[in-house]
Amino acid sequence: MASPPDPIETIINLVKLGQEIRERYKIYTHAEADLGELDSRLRASLLVLEVFQKVIERGIGSLLYRQQQDIIRLVEHLQGVFDRLDKQLTRFPREEKMSLKGKLRWTFKGKSGYEAILHEMAGWRSEVRDIVDIIKLLQEEEKEEDRNLYKQLFGVCGGTGIRSADAMDDVLHGRGDASELPAVDNDTLSNLEAETNLKDGNRLVIKGHLTFMECRYFETRSPQEIEESIFDVKKLASVLHQVDAASMHILRCRGTTYQAEGYNRSLLLYELPSEPANKSKWTLAQAIEDKRTLKPSLSVRIRYAVEIALAVMFTHAAGLVHKSINTENVLILNNPPSNNNRHESSIYLVGFDAARLRDLSAYSAQRAETDPLKRLFQHPERQIALQDGKVVRFGIRHDMYSLGVVLLELAMWRRVQHINDPDLQKLRSARGQAFDPRKLQAKLAELVEQSLAGLMGTRYADAVLCCLQDTVSEQKTEREMREVFYERVLQSLKQIVV
Repeated sequence: MASPPDPIETIINLVKLGQEIRERYKIYTHAEADLGELDSRLRASLLVLEVFQKVIERGIGSLLYRQQQDIIRLVEHLQGVFDRLDKQLTRFPREEKMSLKGKLRWTFKGKSGYEAILHEMAGWRSEVRDIVDIIKLLQEEEKEEDRNLYKQLFGVCGGTGIRSADAMDDVLHGRGDASELPAVDNDTLSNLEAETNLKDGNRLVIKGHLTFMECRYFETRSPQEIEESIFDVKKLASVLHQVDAASMHILRCRGTTYQAEGYNRSLLLYELPSEPANKSKWTLAQAIEDKRTLKPSLSVRIRYAVEIALAVMFTHAAGLVHKSINTENVLILNNPPSNNNRHESSIYLVGFDAARLRDLSAYSAQRAETDPLKRLFQHPERQIALQDGKVVRFGIRHDMYSLGVVLLELAMWRRVQHINDPDLQKLRSARGQAFDPRKLQAKLAELVEQSLAGLMGTRYADAVLCCLQDTVSEQKTEREMREVFYERVLQSLKQIVV
C-alpha cells in the first residue's frame, strides 16, 4: 500500500503550480478586470497555503483533528481547481485578431465557465473559518514575519470577530493603535453625579449615545500601585475599543476616566448597540428571576449559549481573561433593525471591569471571591488559598468553569441559589471554612448529569460537564485547555440542531 503523500511537499508543489499559473497570465491582469479578480483570488489561495505550510511544519498534531481534516480537504480542493486552471490556460489562443475578452471566453469555455472557476476559488473561505478561529485562539507570540503572515490570513478569510480580536491583541502587546481614549469631560461627569447615575451597571445617555457603565474600584494602596492600576484600566479600555460588538457579543469601550476623591475608582464606558429587550430586567439573571418573563424557547436558549461561548472565545483570543462570568454580567439587548437580523434579541458579555490582560496585569491581589452569590460561579481553585494565602492566577479553565454555571442556569431557567435541592442549598449557604467549593462543584455536575440531557440534549449537557468537570479534574496547560474549550464546548454548542 502506498504511503499517504507528505502534506508539506503537497502544499509546496501546489504553491509552485499556483505561482506558475500567475506568471502565465499576470501580464494581462491590468488590461482585463476579470483576470484581476482571478489574480486576487489566486493570491489569497496561495497566502492561505503558505500559512498552513508553516502550521504543519511546526507539527500538524498541534491542531485539532477536525482542523487537520479541514486543511487536507482544502488542499485537495485547491489541487483540483489549480489543475483545471492549468489545463484551461493551455487553451489560451495565440490568434492576434481575437480580443483579450474573447480569448478568455474561449479559454474558459464561455462566461459561465470562467465564473464557475471564480466561484470555486472563493468557495473555500467559509470552509476554513473554523481553522482560522482556532489558529487565533491558540496563537502564541510569533516572530514578526510569521505574525504578519497570520495577520494576512485573518484578513483574507477570518470573520469580523477574529480580525477585531487580532487588533485587540495588537494593542495589548503594543503593536497597534494604543492611543488613550478620550476621557469623559468634568462637566458631563458632574451632571451625571448630580443625577446619581454613576453606578456600576447603569445605562446612561451621554451626549446622545446609549452608554453602559462599569466601575473598577481600587483599594487603598501605594501611589505607585494605584498609578499602575489606572494604567492597566486605560490599556484595557484601549483594547476593548477594538471590539466589533455584533460579531463578538462584547460591548465596545468608548472611554475611561479616573475618579479620585471620594471614589478611588476608574469608570469604563461602553457603547450600547441597542436598547435592552426589557429596560427593567435586562440582565440574564434578572430575566431568569422575573416570574413575568417567559422562559425562552429551546432554540433561543441554545442560541444564547452559543453567543455567550463566542464572547468567551473572542475574549481569550484577544489575550484577556474575564474573571467574572456570571448571569448578572450577561445583557439581553434588542437587535438593531438595520442589522437585518432575524432574531429579536442577542446576548452580550459585560463585567470587563474585573478583566485582566493575560500575563500582563500590573496588579492582582489573587484573593478568593467572598460574595456568596458570585462565588457560586467561581472555580474551586479560585476559592482555595495556597500556602502564601493567595489563590492561583486566573486562566481559561476558570472562565470555562464560570461559563458552565451560566449555561446551567440558562438551561434550567433558574438561578443556582433557587434550585430546589436540599443538598445544594446546604452547600451554597455554608459560611467561612464550612463552605466547600469542591463539594459544590461536584453537586452542580451531578445536577447536570441528572437533568440537562433531558432539557437541552446530550451535546449541551456534555458541553456543560466539560466546563464543570474537566476544568477541575484534568491537569492541562492553558493552550490545551483552549483546545478543549473550542472543540468540546463552543463547537459542540454550535452543532446542536433544534
